[in-house]
Amino acid sequence: MRSRFWVMLDTSMLIAFVALQSWRLTGVVVHEWLSVALIAGLLAHLVLHWSWVATRSRRVLAPRSTRTRVNYAMNLTLFIAATVAMVSGFMISKVVLPLHPTPVNYLKWHHLHNISATTSLICLGLHLALNWTLMVTALRNFLRRRPARVWSLRLKPLLAPLAIITVSVIILSAALLAVERIMPAGDVTIIQRDGRRIEHAPPPPDIARLRPDEVPPSTRGLPKFILMSAMVAVSAVVGRKVLRMRLD
Repeated sequence: MRSRFWVMLDTSMLIAFVALQSWRLTGVVVHEWLSVALIAGLLAHLVLHWSWVATRSRRVLAPRSTRTRVNYAMNLTLFIAATVAMVSGFMISKVVLPLHPTPVNYLKWHHLHNISATTSLICLGLHLALNWTLMVTALRNFLRRRPARVWSLRLKPLLAPLAIITVSVIILSAALLAVERIMPAGDVTIIQRDGRRIEHAPPPPDIARLRPDEVPPSTRGLPKFILMSAMVAVSAVVGRKVLRMRLD
């Protein structure tokens, strides 16, 4: 049962991760609630694989552990980038947690959100390359419907991982708040109805508000969804074939 749950969870997270890169495809409302669901999935994923995190954390400074260090650094980068994307997403939220930031602050957080989301997507492709053999084996077992061992969940061993993850997120959030304060104020390019462009314009006063055109899903987001899917696939192929990444 554990392997089946692992396959379904990770497959759902992969699809959600890519879909979140194009908010026009889902609309802002679904985009934000899907992000909340993804956070729960990421927590479950980390807890389920905490033994790997714990053992590699102890081995990362050991001699002759280059592969371990590379794998660990890539996964750590993915965690940091995903956390930054989630925190900055909440700071510019219009539905789940509307904090109503000023237009200037909204642009700062939006910039951090875009950079961290793109970084997360590339790292996700490398993460797929790293775990390719393990995932293919689990998927084959899932499709063949092999009998699975009974999986019992004990809550006590989960407390330490959850505490470590929570403290890490709090530290990253505090660092992000400090970074946002020293970031220069951004500007936008406005294209008016008559086609005129206004460069380096101040952000519109309503930029942090939910507009009617942002609510419904739209096929306008489909090209970006396809592009982001291709980016994950390319990252996975490069990691697998060129960098020859695999679990240590």
